[in-house]
Amino acid sequence: MNRQKHRKSRPVIIAAGEALIDLVPFQNTDERHPLSALAPRPGGGPYNTAVALGRLGSPTAFLSRISTDAFGEALLDRLNASGVRTDLVQRGHFFACVDEVDS
Repeated sequence: MNRQKHRKSRPVIIAAGEALIDLVPFQNTDERHPLSALAPRPGGGPYNTAVALGRLGSPTAFLSRISTDAFGEALLDRLNASGVRTDLVQRGHFFACVDEVDS
């Protein structure tokens, strides 16, 4: 089914909750800069659920607050690319939620 069609239709499922950026460690060759060893990845249970449902073609919307910084833009871009309606997302000048994930 066409993702654009679902984006305009009335959502059957509304996923509400956190959208965050996980900082996932990866192999770092420069121990002088430990933060360079963290890769940002979009995440959060409700966020991932909305993305998965959108990719499966279910008419889905996401309800949350997402920042207007680069992290927030990446989160919103992934929702849109997955066919999830984002008209229920509140945008603002607050910081994106960032979480460090242990390897």
